[in-house]
Amino acid sequence: MIRTILFIGLLVISIDLIPTVTEMTVNKDQIDISKQLSDVRYASSMNIDDIMKHLDELQNIATSSNGNRAVKTIGFNRTLDYITNYLSLNTNLKITKTFFNLRNFQLLCNPTFSSTIDGVVKTYYYSTSLSLADFYYVHYSTSVDISSNVLLTVIPNLGCSDDDWLSVRPSPAGIVAPVKRGDCTVESKARLASKYNVAALLIYNDGTTWGVGAVWGVGEVDVRLIQDKS
Repeated sequence: MIRTILFIGLLVISIDLIPTVTEMTVNKDQIDISKQLSDVRYASSMNIDDIMKHLDELQNIATSSNGNRAVKTIGFNRTLDYITNYLSLNTNLKITKTFFNLRNFQLLCNPTFSSTIDGVVKTYYYSTSLSLADFYYVHYSTSVDISSNVLLTVIPNLGCSDDDWLSVRPSPAGIVAPVKRGDCTVESKARLASKYNVAALLIYNDGTTWGVGAVWGVGEVDVRLIQDKS
């Protein structure tokens, strides 16, 4: 079957030339067949011995680099060199490297956390051991310094939608917002918390569920946000 896509009045501007595309015919069936054949050829060209050879080389790099190939380590640089050198020597690909800034994250001091409920002050214990800590910081989060008591409002449901945050009374702006883990990523919850201008975001486990996706029960949980390079 031939499917025709008609474009009318579409202008493509390049320097001083303004060509007009008035009609284009695309055979979608041929494109689909070509893609399927390409996928089959690609899959059949893969060899388990070759894959294991590269995995072994990557493991050797990690072993000789203090067991680490993470960003900002010598193991990462050696991994990059291995990949680019292999492709340059064994393929006709044009290899280019693009460098970008990577923000670092570290605590300037140990965080503190306390609450006052019905006049009773409770101080929570921080530890780098997640099994001992009452609370832990979120990687790549921003600093917050709250020197006096701030109201707390629990976000209903799982804090994954605007409706969850808009339904809160009082408004979450300027207060501390506890949000239960689950249903969506921590990043999504953090973006909504930032959107509604909370003073601080607390992610907690209710201990009633275990183990699938973003839903966790009681256990050691290390929470991270992504790095925003914008």
